[in-house]
Amino acid sequence: MSLFEYREGVTSICGLSDKEALFTMDKPTLFHLPGEDHSRAVLVSTLLHGREPSGFRAFLKEAEEKRSYLFDVYFSVGNVHAAQLKPYFNQRDVPGKEDFNRVWVDSPKTEDQRTAAEMAAFFERLPLIGFLDIHSYIAKSIPPHGVIPKMDFKTKRLIQRLSPTAFLVDMNLGSLLEKMGKRTTAVLVETGVNNSPEADAHAYTSLQNFFHAIGILEDSGELSYQTKFYDRGIQFKIKEDVSVMWATYKYKNYALTLREDLDTLNHTLVQPGRIFGWSDSLDVFTTNDLHRSVDDYFSLQNGIIRVTKKVVPNFLNTEEKIMKRGGFYFFQEV
Repeated sequence: MSLFEYREGVTSICGLSDKEALFTMDKPTLFHLPGEDHSRAVLVSTLLHGREPSGFRAFLKEAEEKRSYLFDVYFSVGNVHAAQLKPYFNQRDVPGKEDFNRVWVDSPKTEDQRTAAEMAAFFERLPLIGFLDIHSYIAKSIPPHGVIPKMDFKTKRLIQRLSPTAFLVDMNLGSLLEKMGKRTTAVLVETGVNNSPEADAHAYTSLQNFFHAIGILEDSGELSYQTKFYDRGIQFKIKEDVSVMWATYKYKNYALTLREDLDTLNHTLVQPGRIFGWSDSLDVFTTNDLHRSVDDYFSLQNGIIRVTKKVVPNFLNTEEKIMKRGGFYFFQEV
């Protein structure tokens, strides 16, 4: 039995609300909207995280348009089980299971990884000329932005149609974006705060801009943004056993104190010497980067943690659980 479901067309979900459409699925589901030319196709990924439904809602809105496409369009609806947990569209992942955007690995060992591998094998057979992954986020201090897996001409030109900023993520995280970037021109858009009207609207606009840029819909040929690019990204995580407090000074009973306004540094240029927090050791952080270390980006003197390079932080969220499981990122200006 297949680990994901394949559906021809969208009649099974047309006219349904987002919750009604969601509950027609009991596993990751791929929808095929056939176009005139079957020798080309695009793939749009939605709902890899259950609390990020903006892309799924954009898909439902697009399905209602009943358009004729120049070539084939595929929509993937990923983490349906997490989205189905009450309150609906509010759980990132199913408790106890893996992050469904970290399971797209070359050697699958777990159930989720095997599901992703089966889906990836299907994607590999498609004549893809483009891939769009639609996400949203918790942090309220950052604007919508783009993520790319490589810095080649086609990728940069495509993301310029979708976002004023783009972060290069090529860290072998096991993400679908990195997997698809090896196969075709691939981009990701972060559309806004989870479950907000603004994120839903931005997702639909991004989908239309993607269709125009890739040639599915008639295109004006004009670039939308003078996109600012950031590269040399590195991921850090707070270690699981580290006790954390947010404050304006060091808390003695906690292994790590982070500045309470940390989220104000999000997507800003942070100069060397800026205080990041307080601790007795930099061993509170970890990175899986093979060539760079925590010491390359942080210094510790008299209990004060400072940033040592000119960086642009990207915090998924400054909550303890997120900074331990999902981590946070530093980038540098191109």
